[in-house]
Amino acid sequence: MPTWLVHGFRWPRAQVRIHTILQNLDDVAPEWVMAPATQSCLHKNFKEQWPDIIARLPGLQFIEQYDPEDLTVKDQPYAYVCDQVHDIKLGIDIDEVRGAGVSDEQWAAIAELRDKVTPDAKLGWFVVVNGDVERWAPPVEDEDELQDYDDEEEAETKTLSPPARRTSKALDESKHEELDRRDNTQNKKLQEPKKRSTSEDSTSRTAVTTNVAKASLAITTQDG
Repeated sequence: MPTWLVHGFRWPRAQVRIHTILQNLDDVAPEWVMAPATQSCLHKNFKEQWPDIIARLPGLQFIEQYDPEDLTVKDQPYAYVCDQVHDIKLGIDIDEVRGAGVSDEQWAAIAELRDKVTPDAKLGWFVVVNGDVERWAPPVEDEDELQDYDDEEEAETKTLSPPARRTSKALDESKHEELDRRDNTQNKKLQEPKKRSTSEDSTSRTAVTTNVAKASLAITTQDG
């Protein structure tokens, strides 16, 4: 777990956010100050605002405390603006490091920067622990794999989906066709008796004509 002995001042996380917004720093992640893009953007911004001060702080770094096992908060309350950062591997002689001291010019520069950034902060030495500098996260799946998965889901959905219902227009057309079919059937039934009646009338007329002819013949015979 990375641990450092640093010299500088604490920068409250809320003030980091405010600075990021006021300076319109799109590449800064206030919750992840040690991200490479954030480090670069903040250093550039500080250099543009206070070039004389930053010129006297060649070792300027931004460090932060972080506990990946603390799931109750998304970040820790402090970042650190440092002019000295000593990496603690297995141990360190604090007196030896502090004995080397900080030059007067460097001390004055970091004090001036503190007054510009957060005037009420204490200037001194701090031990900072960061449980996950790189902020590990699960890898993002390949876009092609995600697309294939979406296609499979869509195909499965189509297979399991019930057949689509006919639209109201299709139902209306079907009803009209059924009514037309019934009308045609009724018309055929009504026409059949008429045909039979016509045939019967013709037969009756023929019979009457025959009877009349027979009667006329009989009368003619009697007269002869």
